[in-house]
Amino acid sequence: MKKMDSLMKKQLELSFPSAVEYIIMTLISMVDTFAISSLGSIVISAVGAMASIINFLNLVTKSVQVSNNVLMAREIGKNNIEKIKITTGTAVFLALIFQIICILITIIFSGFLPQIFKVDRICLTYLYIRLIGTIPAAIGTILSGHERTIRKV
Repeated sequence: MKKMDSLMKKQLELSFPSAVEYIIMTLISMVDTFAISSLGSIVISAVGAMASIINFLNLVTKSVQVSNNVLMAREIGKNNIEKIKITTGTAVFLALIFQIICILITIIFSGFLPQIFKVDRICLTYLYIRLIGTIPAAIGTILSGHERTIRKV
């Protein structure tokens, strides 16, 4: 029973930072919705539609983070500290490249988004503002995953 309690404690210690990260992402969307709610349902629907695009960009970064964590865990097992640094550096680079590609694709096709989602063109203003934050968020996601993986528990 003691071993199970210890394992549960480790699981909670590792999952808590991820849970906080997801809660913060959800709170950002909630604050967006609350802040623009006084502007009416047209603007709320535009923001909601573009949130799905932003969520997709976040998922691209999360996939890089998960693969980085797995590769880091292997290198931790081999006690290869130098390779851990290279692995995370590569993950940051990949996340940046993927984000830049996704941002460019989003901007190229952004003219079609209001018609696809059947929302007002004001959605593009919101989307462009949020796109600014995707690159720093990608770097933060990779680095926070790195910290959680190398953390001594």
